[in-house]
Amino acid sequence: MKLSKFAGLIIITFISLGNTWANPNKDYGDSLDVFKDVPAYSSGIYTGMSDLKLNEYQCVNYIVRFYNDLFQLDISGFGYAKNYYYNNDKLISLGLKRYINDGSIPPKPGDILVFNGPFDDDPNTELTGHVAIITKIENGKVHFIEQNWERNDCFRYLDLVKNNDNTFTVRWSGLSRQ
Repeated sequence: MKLSKFAGLIIITFISLGNTWANPNKDYGDSLDVFKDVPAYSSGIYTGMSDLKLNEYQCVNYIVRFYNDLFQLDISGFGYAKNYYYNNDKLISLGLKRYINDGSIPPKPGDILVFNGPFDDDPNTELTGHVAIITKIENGKVHFIEQNWERNDCFRYLDLVKNNDNTFTVRWSGLSRQ
């Protein structure tokens, strides 16, 4: 009698955990997490795609929502993510200022972190780039929230280095901030 109760418990446990093991990936539109009351969503099977017609949860969509919700500022219309650094005229027209990587201005929470492309600092490249919002600076790390980088997570961090000449370096193209 004791054996059959124990065997039943094991079967129930495997059945209840089975769904988690069978489908650990987030689906398109599932909420990943929140920063300052602005949720980041999973792109599901479209993660990494840059076609806005297929994926409304692009990295750019997150920063546009973030700035609209927190600052009532419409920062849409830049096109590719990399243009949130390289289109300086549009940044200025919106009251945003850009700061170069290896510059003397350190990043801070709320900044738009702009990546041009993998190890590519050429604004004319065909790479679309990537953007995120900085959430905190802590223990030599720049923490940020993003969409459309990983299917199941929206938080990452990179090392922040303060150089001997009082400049700051992270692997990004630059920053934009209000």
